[in-house]
Amino acid sequence: MTHTIIAPQHYHEELKRELLQNKKHLLNIMVRDFDFVFFNPQTSSRELELEIFQALSTIKTSTLSSIIGFPKTIDMLINFSKELLLYNINPHDLPQDTPLQRDIYACVLVVLEYLSKPEVPQGSFTIYENGLSYAQKSFLRLHNLSMVETPSRAPQSIRYRVALNLRTEIEATVQDILLQKLDYAVIAMPNLDSALPLIESILPRYGVSYHFYDDNQVLVSKHFRALFEYSLSPSTETLVNVLKSNALNFYNFESYLLLMDHFKLELSDILNDFPVLDESWPRDLYRHYMNVTENLEEFQAVLQTLVAPSIDEAMIVAYNTLCNIYPVRNLTPLKSLITQSLTLYTESTLPFFYRYVENLKSANTKLNTIQFVDLRQLPLQPVENLYILNLTAKTFPATSSHTGIIDESYLNKVPKYPTLDKRTQDTLYQQMRIFNISDNLTLSFASSTYEGKSIEPSYPVDTFCKQNNVSLLPWRIQQVLSRKQTVHRLSPEIAKKLFLDDGRIRGSISSFQLYTQDPYQFFIERGLKLQKPEPFALNPLILGTFNHAVMESLHIDKDVQDLHVIKDSFSPRDLKSQLIFKRNDDMMTRNINFVLNSIDSSKFEPSMSEKHFEDSSLFPSITLKGIIDRIDVNNDNILIVDYKSSAQSLAQKKVQSGEQLQLLTYAMIGHRKFNKDVLGVFYFGFTDKNTKISRRDFKPASGVVTLEHDPEEAWKQNKRYSGWYFQSPDDSFENVEYYGGLRQLKSGEISTFRKPYDFIKVSNLLTDVYAQITTQILNGVIDADRLDFEIDPNLNLKQGDDTNDSI
Repeated sequence: MTHTIIAPQHYHEELKRELLQNKKHLLNIMVRDFDFVFFNPQTSSRELELEIFQALSTIKTSTLSSIIGFPKTIDMLINFSKELLLYNINPHDLPQDTPLQRDIYACVLVVLEYLSKPEVPQGSFTIYENGLSYAQKSFLRLHNLSMVETPSRAPQSIRYRVALNLRTEIEATVQDILLQKLDYAVIAMPNLDSALPLIESILPRYGVSYHFYDDNQVLVSKHFRALFEYSLSPSTETLVNVLKSNALNFYNFESYLLLMDHFKLELSDILNDFPVLDESWPRDLYRHYMNVTENLEEFQAVLQTLVAPSIDEAMIVAYNTLCNIYPVRNLTPLKSLITQSLTLYTESTLPFFYRYVENLKSANTKLNTIQFVDLRQLPLQPVENLYILNLTAKTFPATSSHTGIIDESYLNKVPKYPTLDKRTQDTLYQQMRIFNISDNLTLSFASSTYEGKSIEPSYPVDTFCKQNNVSLLPWRIQQVLSRKQTVHRLSPEIAKKLFLDDGRIRGSISSFQLYTQDPYQFFIERGLKLQKPEPFALNPLILGTFNHAVMESLHIDKDVQDLHVIKDSFSPRDLKSQLIFKRNDDMMTRNINFVLNSIDSSKFEPSMSEKHFEDSSLFPSITLKGIIDRIDVNNDNILIVDYKSSAQSLAQKKVQSGEQLQLLTYAMIGHRKFNKDVLGVFYFGFTDKNTKISRRDFKPASGVVTLEHDPEEAWKQNKRYSGWYFQSPDDSFENVEYYGGLRQLKSGEISTFRKPYDFIKVSNLLTDVYAQITTQILNGVIDADRLDFEIDPNLNLKQGDDTNDSI
């Protein structure tokens, strides 16, 4: 006679292992789950849900038509119909008072046609109560089938612990197991899946690199679905998904995506009408284009071979493609799924197939010393050492109620359906088992979230510990409270090899500024010559390049109408880019008018625009190279202008720390180039500032007064050039409308608000700053915390005596 052991699926391995260990492995003993034994399904669960889906799609419903085809809806109806059979409830007794209730009734009648009525087969049984649902236990009682209570064991020792947060709780538990040198321990937690990433990040700290599931299966799932969807329905959208997942393992997939987005390419463009190279394209766009053309023909050929005429063939094509591209991957779970799925699915039932694809998992071998389990899946047999974590008022006890279309309010109207109170009592009874299945029991919770919000402990756990005179104690966790800080530094020998070229450090002024702000990034970019490729997209960097080109064309040709190189490299179909360019054109039109008016109102004329330079004589051991945006000249002086995307201002502290060297270095270069004194150095920002205009004000003498403001004048005032003067302007400017820091006296003379800066003092300061930067680069300092600049807080860079008059 056959003897069947009945228990939930997650206990099967444990039961089989116990049978083997106790030498009870007889041929007539089987381990099965409840549904397999009593419902005796004639078809697989996949076939069953598809048959029910097809049947439900033929009936008309007034309230469920939009969700009737969802896999979750089908699952809910199947589970509810099974409960009706287990409780022996006549489906015709279901409520039918509302349209929703009538729709549920109609759906249940359809589902029941495909479910066999549960029956007790021949043979003997051992039925474990733990893990069975209330409906399953009701069926067993109805048929007088006894259940075996799960073995219990009163703990010999009980500990009650608290930690600061969940991370320290897990850390302390692992440390406790290792310090006690336990051979084996079980750690149980409510909602274990949500904590798995945290646990996987903690274990390597203790010499254990472990993943609960094969992460490879996540990639397999994404790659297969992308290839399958393209194979079944080739389109621009499915091609983009293939590229985003990099299912074909092309090294330059990002370049394909960038060009498709940039030129708004369709699938037909990729296969038959790829854009022709334009030599005038910007460098980054050119680089991505050349990347793509290296294997474009191969890519096109692969896409052609992926197309399949049917769902089954698309599954096989996608699977074979993955096998060819990733021969070392474990594709066994995917192969098993496809084998079981062939001939089953149609276009309308693909959501069911996708659900199985997304849930592909391959569990890794368990750890030898520690076993992590969900609180709902505690071992059947008592264990020696059990740790139960995260026992808060929210997580334990955990009860649930029916939600969705079949919720508790609906169930209350179903005759003979057990009340929520009865079902909850049964759930609580099963959960209280945690107190009686181990020799050494440790109960624990975290007292706060990571944000610092307090968390209350579980009431049943707290009560249990008080009844057993167990005090709450904090976890003792060993932490390194004072770590020796790692200092990143190069040896002077290596630094010289990396940064010196013919005995000199070569670079742009901005690269030296980068060193003062982030020396490690300077090491990456200038020493190792590594730079992350920037995607060619319409970002502030591209707009800045475009706007600088506009100003260069303005000063050289006095015409910006034919400047279309950058604009033309963006597709006219890209409406977002065209809108950004339109707004940018409006902004630059205002900037051009302002700049031209500022030049007309002065005695300066632009002499050079976008002047390239390379200078090795300005500072010892340094060769500077770069571009000066604009140099204006008159008979006696020069004036330096640096265009910026947004408004900026010079600050003496930033100059002394090496963060603002660019504009003042340009002044020293211009001074040598033209052999003329520098009147001033200025920033000009393209982007408009937000201008606040107050319509009213309150004055103690007159109360609320109305203020008259000209918005145009307010915009002009915010738009003015900002910088430092090295001389009094005298008659260089006709008015004070365009340059900040000026005032017009009653006599009509124009002067600066404050003393001009001393050009010689500034030059000496820059020479000293560059020398300090050079010394620290060649000493191998690449840690920002180790930068050491001598900054004199009392340094006065203004003309005249040494009294500090800086602002």
